[in-house]
Amino acid sequence: LGEGEDRGGLPAAPPGGAHVKAAGEGRDEAVRLSSAAGNQWGRSLVHPPIIGGAYDRAMKAILFDWDGTLIDTTEAVYDANVEVLKSLGLPALTRERYGEHYSPNWRLMYAALGVPEQLVENAAGIWHAAYRGHEADLLPGAYESLERLVAAGIPIGVVTAGDRRVVSAQLARHGVDDLLGAVVYGDDAPEQKPHPAPLRRAIAALGHAANPERTAFLGDTLDDVRMARAAGARAVGIHSPFFHPERFLAEADAHEHAPSVAAWVNALLTELAERP
Repeated sequence: LGEGEDRGGLPAAPPGGAHVKAAGEGRDEAVRLSSAAGNQWGRSLVHPPIIGGAYDRAMKAILFDWDGTLIDTTEAVYDANVEVLKSLGLPALTRERYGEHYSPNWRLMYAALGVPEQLVENAAGIWHAAYRGHEADLLPGAYESLERLVAAGIPIGVVTAGDRRVVSAQLARHGVDDLLGAVVYGDDAPEQKPHPAPLRRAIAALGHAANPERTAFLGDTLDDVRMARAAGARAVGIHSPFFHPERFLAEADAHEHAPSVAAWVNALLTELAERP
């Protein structure tokens, strides 16, 4: 998709869409940071606490995974998958095995975990019945980080493998939907992470299909990073309890990784504020 072309029903939106909430405490500071930086990063930008963080051009948009990246559902997703294998009479799903085979594309993951092809669709139903993450809280600092980016004039969006019926309710409950310019759900199209199509669709919805290299995507799985790389965006791995963060670099060719969204955004805006 080129800028201005059909975006598959996703309207282009300014930062935060049409219903941005008041950013509260920290908004004035974020606006000041943006103004001081001029929103133009002329030289290389490095995040000291983040491995490999270097930017030589301004980011036009920043997009995020949802589960495990912005919302604290990592354990709930794992527990539901434990129940799937148990219900199907398959070997118990250990944390190590889950970390080895996890993929946001649940069909690929279940195949890797030995779920027979004819039972994959049934497995999805078991998962939804077992999932207990509907009322999960956002991860610490996540909402404030999104507010700061919006206030700084940077459009943001979410690309998730989660179903619309689950994730849209979570977005609304936490007020995150008011901050987003684009959301792509896992059941919007047949392509799934690590295929680049979902991220490309979101980048196009934010109006930057022509320059994906000036966008960034943050996610907590290797396939999040692989999708970002395939789409031409900056790939940022957010630490997960299920595998060592060095795997982002060694196995998925991430540009960098960070302990949390809050840490990455804070480092980014702090660096901008310190520039002359």
